[in-house]
This record gives sequence, C-alpha cells and structure tokens, in this order.
Amino acid sequence: MAIVKLVVLVCLLGLVLGCALGSSIPVGEKYKPTKPQVIQVVTEIPEGAKVIGLVAATSANEKFALTELKRQAALLGADAVMLETLKLMSHDNNREVQLSGKALKLNR
Repeated sequence: MAIVKLVVLVCLLGLVLGCALGSSIPVGEKYKPTKPQVIQVVTEIPEGAKVIGLVAATSANEKFALTELKRQAALLGADAVMLETLKLMSHDNNREVQLSGKALKLNR
C-alpha cells in the first residue's frame, strides 16, 4: 500500500512541476529521428510535405505540452508538426492542456 501511495505522489508531483506525456503513431515510411529544437509548427500542410505520423501531448502547461509534441514528432523523423487540436481543460483547480497534430516531413 505504501508503494502505491508513493507512486501516486510522484505522478502528482510530476504533473504539478510540469512534466508532459506524449505519444506518436508512425504512418508509412520510417525516418531517422530529428531534433525537437528544429521542428516547425504550422497550421496547414505545406505543399510537397508528407504526413509521417500522428502525435499527441498532454501537460498542465502549454509550453511543456508543445515541447512534448515536438519531441514526439522528432522521434518520427519529422521536420514540422501541424497542430490540429488544442484542448484546455480545468477541473478541481487542476489544469490540463492537450495538443494533437500531424508529424510532417518537408520537401527540401
């Protein structure tokens, strides 16, 4: 029982301090991972770009959620991510930001 309480406490502490959770689903060809710092955020798919995956991130903070979304896109080898969904939720004085989008390989 003490271990369960400790795990719950660590998870809650992580959320309060700003950790983020993310996921990605590759679509089609596999690419070498890129760096999250170079991922561009776009609002529409640029001409010639290929969708290489779907990405999502959740955090208590927009900055951490966006950073995680870029990290997930970079793991797929993307150059950009097209933001499709932004959800801001609040319950019991807790805030949650959910982002999702498409990981893109740009035609360079």
